[in-house]
Amino acid sequence: MDNQDNLCKICNIEPSKYVCPRCNAPYCSVNCYKAPIHSNCSEAFYKECIQEYVKSQENDLDSKKKMIEVLQRVKEFDENNTGYSSDDSDDIESINNRLEGVNLDDADLVWDKLTDEERQEFLNLIKEGDVSELLPIWEPWWDKTYKKPKVRFADETDDESYLIKCPKVPKNIPILSKITNIKPSEYIFNNLVNVLGSYSIMCRYCNGEHNTMPKEATTILLSISKNLSENENFISFNFALESVIHEALNSEFITTSESLSNTMREDVVKILKGPNEENCIYFIEAVLTDIDSILRNYKKQTTKTSKGKFSSMFPEENINTNKFSKDLVTKCVHKIKYYQSWCLEYYTSHKYL
Repeated sequence: MDNQDNLCKICNIEPSKYVCPRCNAPYCSVNCYKAPIHSNCSEAFYKECIQEYVKSQENDLDSKKKMIEVLQRVKEFDENNTGYSSDDSDDIESINNRLEGVNLDDADLVWDKLTDEERQEFLNLIKEGDVSELLPIWEPWWDKTYKKPKVRFADETDDESYLIKCPKVPKNIPILSKITNIKPSEYIFNNLVNVLGSYSIMCRYCNGEHNTMPKEATTILLSISKNLSENENFISFNFALESVIHEALNSEFITTSESLSNTMREDVVKILKGPNEENCIYFIEAVLTDIDSILRNYKKQTTKTSKGKFSSMFPEENINTNKFSKDLVTKCVHKIKYYQSWCLEYYTSHKYL
């Protein structure tokens, strides 16, 4: 009986390794996840990825360019898999004209501007392809360093472009001693590391689109950070990160592998070092600011709206994004604010790295 319970519910042959976050069905592989009998969930996931990617663009011109790139990749995928090829130059001009003046934040309006052929190609890709073929891999903003030379010429200016690329850090963060007289815990740095590691995995899993999906991002973040979800303390840097990996590998919300451990560790070290020695705290504060924004947006439960032609083709999402109460999320917001104040007063990379 136990063996039967552990079988993949899609193929009923292999042992299950994952759980679908929408319908909670155990499954064994990506192929089973994309199987026709499970298409309601898989198609909803792919639709969400494309829609949120387009929504995330900062301005109409850039959004239009990205949307055209996505549509061209859809066409290329379809042609590569059918053996059909054509001259795309007219198609590109046509798409440009049809998207003129269209609100690209509205997937239904974009869908209405596509031809029947383009719509079919898009649906074919969702059913048969991999959405990762459409989406460029996200490059974390903390990957680059911005070194300040110790000796500068009078006309030299520092590279502070990271101030634009990172989440904007508020200037009114108080130091910890201004908000409490209680001495901070000896474990606070390790606990912060646990949060940073969870943030790294969450961001990479969402391919940098976490701000467009605060419910999913918060659910992932809290499910793999024991410090945030259960107020757990960690006695060392390594234990703090090992906890994140353990929770991620066993999470019901994401699928990942142990190879992500090294990437996460590298991410955390880069964040802790900051853009340069003189401003080593900035990346940490940027991460905490980003988390604060995600948590606050999670608390704003959106109301359901009527669906257009595009949205109505996909089932209502059923991901369990309400696992964590608003009270817990509120406590996490306060904790993030505490970490920001602590970093401002106590953190230096020389001391902790």
